[in-house]
Amino acid sequence: MKFKTNFYGWLIVLCLLSCSRKERLITADVIEFDSFAKEFTKISHPTGVSVMGVLGISSFENIMVAITTNPEALISIIDLDTERTLFTGMTRGRGPDEFLMLITNCQFVNRNEHPCLWVCDAGVRKCVLIDLTETVEKQAIVSSESWQYEKVYEQRSGMLILSSGERFVKFPVTYKDVRDDIRYYPKYLYFTDDNVVRELPFFRRGSFLLSESNYENASTGAFDGVTILKPDGTKAIDAFYFADHLNFLDLIENRGFSMHYSKGMSVDDLVSATFSYLRQHHVNAYMTAVVTDDYVFALYSGKQDPMPGETAPDVASSIRIFDWEGTPSALVHVDKELRSIAYDQRTKRLYALDFEENIMYYDFSDVI
Repeated sequence: MKFKTNFYGWLIVLCLLSCSRKERLITADVIEFDSFAKEFTKISHPTGVSVMGVLGISSFENIMVAITTNPEALISIIDLDTERTLFTGMTRGRGPDEFLMLITNCQFVNRNEHPCLWVCDAGVRKCVLIDLTETVEKQAIVSSESWQYEKVYEQRSGMLILSSGERFVKFPVTYKDVRDDIRYYPKYLYFTDDNVVRELPFFRRGSFLLSESNYENASTGAFDGVTILKPDGTKAIDAFYFADHLNFLDLIENRGFSMHYSKGMSVDDLVSATFSYLRQHHVNAYMTAVVTDDYVFALYSGKQDPMPGETAPDVASSIRIFDWEGTPSALVHVDKELRSIAYDQRTKRLYALDFEENIMYYDFSDVI
């Protein structure tokens, strides 16, 4: 699971772009919205689930997978019905079953009636399909598929593995030579084992000169987010961390659109505002998201990043719920500042992780 870095490292650079901003950075349709069809307030309920050093959670059927900072146990597998930990393991390293930089985009698949989870290692450029059933039974990481990818496909948001055999990624700002002055705008790309590449058109095309715009760090930060695949594999979303955009991507029609909350900061606002304005008004947007075949549950932060030496006050999070047509279906205010979420369709519980490593749940039975 990919987690964001502090925003203020990019703020000054962002402010230098106002003179060069004319064409929109997102060239796909941007749909403005200002309200949700329904609104709720929910109180958290405790669980008996406890995972030391937990960074993020995801779930599939009755299984929760927790990603941790523990170098001796990067993954924990929990039975949601009994709240019992079934497996704890995976060490940090360069071995065949070890990982240096573990990323998961919450992509679960069913293989031979076994729940499996795709994970990637950005450190050694490999992706592995972990068989969760076999892993629990043998008390060791068991993978049913794995593959390496070339350095040219390095990116920051993880990879989506499609049933067609293609991989789908979002590239950040790129370059041909780091010593060169030329940089290229982000792209959504598909690629195959044979390096056949095609693009989903969404962002401004072409390149820019660092010497004219001081643009590299700004655009990398502005486009940071997390990509999540719809369970049936036909669509995906990209939830931006720093700009208030939730992008919907149709992988069959090869097109997309972006939902932008009218009171939130757009990508274009972000790169054209002054430093003082951003310092005063900018808040973080989407921390992460989970999806079903019917809905997108996007965890919205609304919190400012503190400047060095400062402490930002806690801000209770909210869950923004959309259908796959982009309709803003429900807004759920919660009582905690949350880091990660997972949704159990069987019980209609939204599980949540706060910044104190507490795992709780919210009853969503009356929400959708």
